[in-house]
Amino acid sequence: MAMSTDVAVVEDESRLLFNKKLGTFVQYFQIALPLNRNNLPLQLIDPTVIAQNLMACENTDDVPDDAVLDATRQVEYSEGFPTIDGVPIWERLDGETIPYYNIFKEYREMRHVSATGSRSIMQLSNSTSISGRFLGYIAKVYHWQVRVLAYDQYRQGEKMRANELKIEALENRHMKVADTLMTDAMTYLEKHPDQLSPKVALQMLQLGMKAGRLSLGLNPDKPGSDPGSNNGAGAGSKVNINVNQTNNGNNASGSSDYEVIDATGQNQRNAGPRKEVDVSYLQSVVHILEKSGAFDAAKDFDPKDVEEGVIDTAAEADADFEANYEIVR
Repeated sequence: MAMSTDVAVVEDESRLLFNKKLGTFVQYFQIALPLNRNNLPLQLIDPTVIAQNLMACENTDDVPDDAVLDATRQVEYSEGFPTIDGVPIWERLDGETIPYYNIFKEYREMRHVSATGSRSIMQLSNSTSISGRFLGYIAKVYHWQVRVLAYDQYRQGEKMRANELKIEALENRHMKVADTLMTDAMTYLEKHPDQLSPKVALQMLQLGMKAGRLSLGLNPDKPGSDPGSNNGAGAGSKVNINVNQTNNGNNASGSSDYEVIDATGQNQRNAGPRKEVDVSYLQSVVHILEKSGAFDAAKDFDPKDVEEGVIDTAAEADADFEANYEIVR
């Protein structure tokens, strides 16, 4: 289906030859201009200035230096994407006719609307009924390739920003759920400390740590590691949660310090920059454990008794938790 334009594109021999020559001149001067690290131009040749000198020039050497300098437009990146006079280069350029811009715009969007996610001059020729030869000439005149490259990078950046916002919203919901669960659990256990068994206490620690890590976007099953990181405890690694209690004259009520150590003995507190996990819920759980006397029962638990069959693992221990954590007083 041919595209609609404000004015029909006239494709005759004289226009073909003119655009062919103009495209050659424009690209000759453009290729000498610098690019940034994303292969986008820091300057762009204005074809309208080159066109004014085209008829009097047989080749590129005939174009006056001041004309080339006048045709060189600065590309600014103050907003993070390439603009000329504040207008993104993938929008209509000065001197670009409306019919030609409409053709470019269809080519620009082709990758983002087609089922194959691709664009080509041949596809554009089929949809516009304009020859591929003519389209190739005006593509050089109006810098189609660098303009669509800039547009694709912009679209990709927008997708990434939208995804980051979704992740942040999800993490905020996780945080609210984690806070609600921990508040409700702490309120109940403060009123009913006798209900807290060692097994339930360990399960609470596990669930609270998972919820807290998940709310910060960390891997819920790997303490001290980001998703996909190789620095934390790997699958199947045993992780020790050391709870060091002190009672002295300066702290009559007692205090607790916490650290997570992986199977190699590496203190995850010193494992490098990462997101800090709020351990306030752990402090609350330990406070309840101390009040209920659960620590006194937990410290007498010997994992060897499970192997020897002394303890019924189904009734007295959470097998999954035992495989990943141990409490050391």
